[in-house]
Amino acid sequence: MLHPRREGSCNTEEGETLTATVGSVGQVKSQRLKNEAGQAVTMQHAGFLSALQFDNEIAQLAPSGSQWADPDMPRQFTTQSGAVGTFTWRVS
Repeated sequence: MLHPRREGSCNTEEGETLTATVGSVGQVKSQRLKNEAGQAVTMQHAGFLSALQFDNEIAQLAPSGSQWADPDMPRQFTTQSGAVGTFTWRVS
């Protein structure tokens, strides 16, 4: 079932924690994972890194908590995973 398109705002705040708010329907909070020495924890050569064209197939782990709810959605849902990296999308 397709729902009608709606326009809304998307606001982000970057700092130690990245926070993004999407209108009144969603919020994401993400913080980069660090080891005991304070170094970023990374993941290399995972399938999604290649599929999404992450540069050098490397990403820093950044667990997130997100919440999504809208009256037109069948149910509210949350997520708890994430990664941060740079990417260059190429179209063939």
